[in-house]
Amino acid sequence: MVLFGYCGACLSVLGEYWTQWTDESNGLLDLVFLVSIPFVLLTMLGSTVLGVTLLVKGYRPRLASGLVACAVPGLVVLPEFLSLGSIVLPLAFGWAIAARHLR
Repeated sequence: MVLFGYCGACLSVLGEYWTQWTDESNGLLDLVFLVSIPFVLLTMLGSTVLGVTLLVKGYRPRLASGLVACAVPGLVVLPEFLSLGSIVLPLAFGWAIAARHLR
């Protein structure tokens, strides 16, 4: 479920930047934005469930699973202080820490 959300979020970012770079918005940017909202919600909810599951199952490093579990709280708190695009920061740092410990 969360992998589908991640792929959809990547495609929506590609669509949003493609319409801006090619200067072919013609209302397409609004459509891409509306289509991307469910993917963002699926990414945040799925990541929170995945992070909590990893914490319960004892995944190491705990910081990585804790950051992934903070996706929904980050969705609420981070835009108050930073831009809306920064809602993926806990996910990015969490997966980077997890990848670092794979060696």
